Amino acid sequence: MRFRALAAAVGVTLLALTLPVSVQASSHDARKGICGWTGKVRPLIAAADRKVTEIDFSKQVADAFGKGAKVSRITRLELDLSAPVVGTVKPTDAAGLTSNAVVYRLTVSVPGAEDEIAGAALQYAGLCYQTYEFFPRSWVGTIGFEEPLIDADKALRLAQAFRRTHSDAFPLDNPLSGMQLMRATTRPPDFGKQRWFVDYEVAPGVVQVLAVYMNGKVKVAVR
Repeated sequence: MRFRALAAAVGVTLLALTLPVSVQASSHDARKGICGWTGKVRPLIAAADRKVTEIDFSKQVADAFGKGAKVSRITRLELDLSAPVVGTVKPTDAAGLTSNAVVYRLTVSVPGAEDEIAGAALQYAGLCYQTYEFFPRSWVGTIGFEEPLIDADKALRLAQAFRRTHSDAFPLDNPLSGMQLMRATTRPPDFGKQRWFVDYEVAPGVVQVLAVYMNGKVKVAVR
């Protein structure tokens, strides 16, 4: 799964939680497939919000920021839904996007010093929790996200309708590679507006991106 580096330079807290010291071991039962994933993102967000409170980041933050450093706040940053293999997912089928992640900002309290910022990306196969990645640094590009007014399937349908009327610039045979939900730090007037970014692969490593806003408007994305 690909993750972009994000930095929450603007500290808008969408989720503030107290972390317990216990850790629930990660596991994945292949027989359960994608754990009931339908492409609806609210269950994924809720599952990740619960899971992130169970993860003990104490060793990582102590190694990165010194003895006594502790995570004091967790903030949602970005939701990523990705195709397991590009070219295998229908352009309007969010349920086919099963290589998923929910990314969080970790505010770290350091004794005798100013707070530090780290990040964590919880990885899922559909709704099946896999593992997490810890990042001892700030991430750039987003100031967080809330549960969307437009779910992933509707965003894909709106983006596909846009492609149909702009097929010269956005060929319909470019496959869907993934989508991200965030309040992006693009320049005004779009700064901080929550939207879906929908990615279509033009060539390996090259994508065209459409932005779908919570009011249903679709634009060519600027990041």
